[in-house]
Amino acid sequence: MKAYELTITIQGIHPEIMRNLLIPASLRFQELHLILQTVFEWQNYHLFEFSCTTSHGKHIITENPEEYDFPADDDSERLDAEETWIDDYFRTGYQCTYTYDFGDTWIHNLTIHKCIEDYPYPYPRIKGFSGNMIPEDCGGPNGYEHLIQVLDDPEHEDYIDMRNWAEMQGLHPFCLFEVNRALQHLLPWESIAASPDTPDWEVPLAIRKNCVPAVRKILRKLTWLPRNLPMEILTEAKTMRESLTDYLLLALDDAAEHLADLPENYFLPMYALLQLAEWKEPRTFPLLIKLSKQDPGDLEAYFSGFLYEIWASVMIPTYNGDLNALLSLVELPYVNHNIKGDVGAVLESLYRKDLLSRQELITAFQWMFDQYSNTDDFAELLAFHVISLQLTELLPTIKTQMIYGRIHPMIFGEFDEFVDYVYGETTNVVNTEPVTDAIEELKKWPCFSSTTTSSQSEDYLLQLKKERAEKEAAFYQIHPKGSTRPLPESEAEILAEDDIKRWLAEYPDPAVLSQHFDQESIRIDQLVYLALHIRRMPEWEQEYETPEYAEMRRNAYLKKAYRLYQDKCTRENIRDEERYDQNYMIHYECRDWVHEARRAMRK
Repeated sequence: MKAYELTITIQGIHPEIMRNLLIPASLRFQELHLILQTVFEWQNYHLFEFSCTTSHGKHIITENPEEYDFPADDDSERLDAEETWIDDYFRTGYQCTYTYDFGDTWIHNLTIHKCIEDYPYPYPRIKGFSGNMIPEDCGGPNGYEHLIQVLDDPEHEDYIDMRNWAEMQGLHPFCLFEVNRALQHLLPWESIAASPDTPDWEVPLAIRKNCVPAVRKILRKLTWLPRNLPMEILTEAKTMRESLTDYLLLALDDAAEHLADLPENYFLPMYALLQLAEWKEPRTFPLLIKLSKQDPGDLEAYFSGFLYEIWASVMIPTYNGDLNALLSLVELPYVNHNIKGDVGAVLESLYRKDLLSRQELITAFQWMFDQYSNTDDFAELLAFHVISLQLTELLPTIKTQMIYGRIHPMIFGEFDEFVDYVYGETTNVVNTEPVTDAIEELKKWPCFSSTTTSSQSEDYLLQLKKERAEKEAAFYQIHPKGSTRPLPESEAEILAEDDIKRWLAEYPDPAVLSQHFDQESIRIDQLVYLALHIRRMPEWEQEYETPEYAEMRRNAYLKKAYRLYQDKCTRENIRDEERYDQNYMIHYECRDWVHEARRAMRK
């Protein structure tokens, strides 16, 4: 489907209020007006107009142009928004304006960035944004800036009145997920986008008994779990997509309706999921959502291992663009725990395929963390995706989840270790591959497998024991048993030790961190990391480094970090720890170490 990507900014407001929007090309300006009302959370109380300029002159597009009372420019033409198509005006690089409320005069600049020929959805979607919503009737750009200034100053004489008025007007932070949901349900997009050349996905289902003999044979062979993988039948089925698709969809719908009554050897729904995934059939996705919302016990009883190994791999290729339906699985408390975890895998795959913007992804994951349920380890499942996608924007959320015990240190270690994972080189921690070949997937099923694999765990454990003994012997050869590390004579001796490099081996690559932080803040964080990071030392090394030496080392690192921290705060006029954290926190907040560093300085 043809679509346009455009950026809309409001004139006269700083910092900028912007929306990056994708819209189908088959819209009239009246529909674009309703979209913009939703995007900026206006209430459609006032008049509007679009002003477009072409080689034929200036065009004013509005509702009921015959009743338009405002004086017109001599060369402007009045057009009806209900009868004027955006495709007649929009081109890459084109600019026009949208004015709403001629009292407050909110002028929106629309810039068309590009035309997309294969946009997959019939509805508009916000990719990115900056700035929050603007309440109606607040007095235009100047009135809005005054409102924000007053709300930022609780000591202002008008603060209480302004705050109460803003609350009545519904002033709130912009939520990309909620607005995209509103856009999806704003209008009947399928009928708006339809044309005589547009195929209709909803093909009426034929009656079973009327299907051709070849289809009947395949359905009969694949309805019940066969003893061996029926290669001939499966290969033939691949060639009959047009004839088989509707029956396989019907089998899934029947399974969702009667899941509790399905016999355990009823094979057709499982085969249908795999084959429809291979064909990337979008009508499968709503049926998957329907199945996912069934009783968890019934799902577990019927799909068993299939549920844990391949559910996300089927969701990814059949995804039809309905992000709200996907996220609804997180909202419902009774949805199977494994399926909830698969939502994150689907989002990661969509992002890697550029079907979701980073801002949409961050918003979705933040929303899912907020929906956390105490009955499972859902937050830990999401944390794997934060690592896999290196979502540094969500590190404050991860720390909060750890503080409240929703992410256990046994899984990822302490917060500083989690930061190491996110900034580290390891990506694709969660790598869910979509189903691309139904037959190859079926070959992996144990019921069709004729090969066995022998376990090598015993040999592996023996090898680990051997390596451990060799390392212990090598250490005691240099440091005899019972000896302890001599105490250093000065801090400089500690700061020059060779093992600084050793213990920073786990630290993220400074070249990667330098994309987000300056070198000075990285050096401060490295020193705090050396002091606070838990050292995973073997028993024999723990005996060698006495508690006295460990405390001296820790204090030396903290004092050096604190001196650099003070210098940086003085130069940059940073007066409080919170502001420093906002700009420079990597592994540790100031409250994790600054107080202890000051105490070390006093000693």
